[in-house]
Amino acid sequence: MWPLSPRWQDPLAATAEGTVFKSRAGIRVRQIGSDGTALVFIHGLGASLRYWGTAYDSLAVKRRLIFVDLAGFGGSDKPAAPYDLEFHSKMIAETLDELGIATRSLIGHSAGAAVAMRLAAVLGRTANVVAFGAPIFPSDDVARAHLARLGMFERAMAEGSPMMSRMCRFMCDHRELSRRLAPLLVPRLPAPVASDGVDHTWASFSSTFNSLLRDFDARNWAEDLGSRLTLVYGSKDETTPARYAKTALGPLPVNINVVRGNHHLPLYEPTRCMSFIKEIAQ
Repeated sequence: MWPLSPRWQDPLAATAEGTVFKSRAGIRVRQIGSDGTALVFIHGLGASLRYWGTAYDSLAVKRRLIFVDLAGFGGSDKPAAPYDLEFHSKMIAETLDELGIATRSLIGHSAGAAVAMRLAAVLGRTANVVAFGAPIFPSDDVARAHLARLGMFERAMAEGSPMMSRMCRFMCDHRELSRRLAPLLVPRLPAPVASDGVDHTWASFSSTFNSLLRDFDARNWAEDLGSRLTLVYGSKDETTPARYAKTALGPLPVNINVVRGNHHLPLYEPTRCMSFIKEIAQ
């Protein structure tokens, strides 16, 4: 049983606030509020907009909240596509344009943090970015070596093991069974979050993973964003430790915050995370 599950409530439950729809770009969106600063929430690899729960809904007072599923994940379309950082940021940008959101602040977790940083630095029209657990490493080799030490799954992904492709295809062929089994395999996540973790394809998952290691130009994007970028890491984050970001970003005047918690700060510590979001969305 996930120890903090009473703090997490399903944002797609019938009783939850907001509207859920799919954009012309095929991106599933959950929207709350209509006035004020637009805050756009982007989940990490193997997750969905459900990851954020309803804890962040309180920010809708005087703000417009947009939660998205990355293309190829959750309830978004899963077309034949490159699924690199450029594609993900383009799909989100097209969705925001459709919604008439000219200027926004972006909140991303893990892979979603990388997408947010690219969207802000390359495509512009972004006020601020709050990046939780951004996968910033000094090099591709360092990232793969670190991930390979975390466990069998991470090692298989880092080394490009064919086992992962076979496993993912099995889940795709037996998706409903996989959704039922996922909460048993990842008991520390709320059951709907764990179940949504299988709602992707091998192409969307593997291509996104490899693009994170290959295309995440964190140093240049961080330099472009400057004080508009807030990086936040958990002190016990074993997936994306803050020490690698500090090494990779070197002397750049980037504020790297380390707070109590692990890689899933937005899930376990929503109040603490909201304090950073509120600072950039006054």
